[in-house]
Amino acid sequence: MRKLSENNIVWCEPTNNRRKPHATMSADGTLCFGVNMRDRLPQKIRIGLLPNECSLCVEANAEKGFALAKNGTVKVFDIVKQLKQLGIDLPAHFLFAEERENSLWKGYIVPPPRKPRPQAAKKATPLTGHSHLLPAYKWLLDKAVYLYAKTTPIDERRATAQAALWEALHTYTSIQGQLKDYLFEEIKRQLIEKNKQYTRHSSYNVISLDASICNDTDSDMTGHGRFFSRYTNDMLSVERKIDMEIFRYQWLNFHERTVLNMLLEGYTVEEIQDEHHMTEQALGELCRSIGSRWEAFSRADCAM
Repeated sequence: MRKLSENNIVWCEPTNNRRKPHATMSADGTLCFGVNMRDRLPQKIRIGLLPNECSLCVEANAEKGFALAKNGTVKVFDIVKQLKQLGIDLPAHFLFAEERENSLWKGYIVPPPRKPRPQAAKKATPLTGHSHLLPAYKWLLDKAVYLYAKTTPIDERRATAQAALWEALHTYTSIQGQLKDYLFEEIKRQLIEKNKQYTRHSSYNVISLDASICNDTDSDMTGHGRFFSRYTNDMLSVERKIDMEIFRYQWLNFHERTVLNMLLEGYTVEEIQDEHHMTEQALGELCRSIGSRWEAFSRADCAM
């Protein structure tokens, strides 16, 4: 019998919430780190919140950092204020992962790390029972909903994405990589699965309406985008779409195309600013510049 290589075996360990790098933020401003985090953090730490991902960031800072008590607690009232502004109910529980390239720990909100009693029957808890998870992952849900399954009604897409998020939060383990990446992939998978009658390789051999019709991977022109209201002049609408594609790829650079695409897909000004690290004034100037060039392009097109 051939002996199995030790390197090919993925060993499993018993579930133990104390081993997970987590922390709990209480309404009174107390941030309490679990045993796993206490053992890894120094005595002085800097703590901050990344609003666009609703994630908690922790790094060593001997000069200006908070003093971490022996029981793993620290008072950070500013974080509580920011979480409440984002619509997060407290207490909130964070699961951390170390980002070595940035020399910090980043934590995302997860359901409370509690083990069910063996004798108690398991009851499914709806996502609405943990309403704070929706604003915590709104950025992730919106990203997936606007990118995938566009031929599915928006309300159905959101419901599918929320259900996928809730399921993924409960099935996640560290072996599956970064929490953020795993959640997004699971939401994406279920959106496509629910919409698979439109996928590129469907059982009916139908090309996806959501698939790009251009070879250029940077283009977001899809079959779905070629369909318009029955009351619209179809030929004129198609010509306008073609004009927009020509304008984007001949009159705009990559950065400008990305901003314009986000505007057309319904992203908010704040989301575009966060994505591109722009001030409101810089974004306004960029939009005015794109608008001026669109007018010039239209005049040139009419003159031909």
